[in-house]
This record gives sequence, C-alpha cells and structure tokens, in this order.
Amino acid sequence: SFGWLGMSVSARIEWLCFFNTVRAFGSAIIWINSTLLLQKLTPSGMLGRILSFDFAIAMLFDTIASFVTGRYVDADTPIHDVAFGAAVATATIWVFWSLYHSARLGAARKSFNAENIVSPSVSCHSNDSIRKRERDVENVINTAV
Repeated sequence: SFGWLGMSVSARIEWLCFFNTVRAFGSAIIWINSTLLLQKLTPSGMLGRILSFDFAIAMLFDTIASFVTGRYVDADTPIHDVAFGAAVATATIWVFWSLYHSARLGAARKSFNAENIVSPSVSCHSNDSIRKRERDVENVINTAV
C-alpha cells in the first residue's frame, strides 16, 4: 500500500523505482509468510496440491491485475491514478485483514498458536507421532471450516 501510494505521487523515475521496490518487497514478504503458514498447517499428503493451488491463484490474480491495468491505460487513465487506485485497493484489503486478524479468526486463533503445529513433512518424530500430528492438523482444519 505504501509502495503503491508512493508510485502514485512520484514525479521522478528514481522515486518510482524506489517505491516499486518497496511494493515488490511487501508482496514477497506477504507471499512467503502465507506459504510458510500453509506448509505448517497442511497435512503432508495434501501439501503439493495446496501449494500448487496457491501458486495458480496468485498467477491468476497477477494476470487479472495486468489486464485491468492495461484496460485503464488504454482508456487514457493517467498512470498515477491507476497506482493510486491500487493503493486504495490494497489499503482496503489491509484494513479488512487487520480486523479479521484482530478478531482472532483464522490462523490468529489460540488453537493454532498454543499447539505449536509443525508440518509432518519437516518433523523428525516417529511415524506414530507424525500420524497423530496429521490427525490433529486435519481436526483443526475441519473445525475451522
């Protein structure tokens, strides 16, 4: 959001490059953290499917964003207005996600933090311990839905 906002008001190419880098770092940090969360909470038998779905959705929305931006640019919308619109959209998502997180929903729930859930695929426990952990994770996921 800060990166998009900076891009929307930048008049010089140096600042545009700086704020684009800030925007890219922010996106990368969010994607890495969400992928790590998925790896921790997904049973090992489903991990490949879940992560490939995550990647497919990310690429789909990347394509949609490029298409929509191209349509605005083709309609002679100033690029600073397009960047400002992206800043407003990301700030809106951030507000709703912050409220969701503050309400202790999703992965912010105590059950996720208290149990110290570790993915069986990276665990060094015995097979019985791994199976029990997989059942525990599946139960947490099923109760969340």
